[in-house]
Amino acid sequence: MADEEPRDIEMEPESFREMIEHLKAHAPNEACGILAGTDGRVVRVYPMTNVEPTPYSYFMDPKEQFAVMKEMRKEGLSLVGIYHSHPATTPYPSRKDRDLAFYPEAATVIVSFRDPAEPEARAYRIAEDRVTPIPLVVRPRRAGEKSRKLSAA
Repeated sequence: MADEEPRDIEMEPESFREMIEHLKAHAPNEACGILAGTDGRVVRVYPMTNVEPTPYSYFMDPKEQFAVMKEMRKEGLSLVGIYHSHPATTPYPSRKDRDLAFYPEAATVIVSFRDPAEPEARAYRIAEDRVTPIPLVVRPRRAGEKSRKLSAA
């Protein structure tokens, strides 16, 4: 995937809100989760347990992560992205985020709560320590509504 053109990640407003609410609920610590779907389109949000609950770090519970990956395969879904929060810093991958980017095919979505009233979400591809911004688009279900582009390459 490192040589492929980065693709957008798309979410419906309901999935986006679910992700934001999960992350907010764990402030001031980082929280994390998995975004599942197909072809870059998120159809399911899996809030995960952060076994390193601090304001500067997250690490998913390995048993929980294994169970979610198994369920995703059973449902015919793939890993679209991994999300986490930065409670007080910018939505850019930290050194640790880059070191732990074990799924280069998946987007890394980071939500900053520097301004809790206006969370800032950004998406990236991280491969071989190279960070590439990618578009994160919220597309409403109803016809006629405009999509909100949250981050761009």
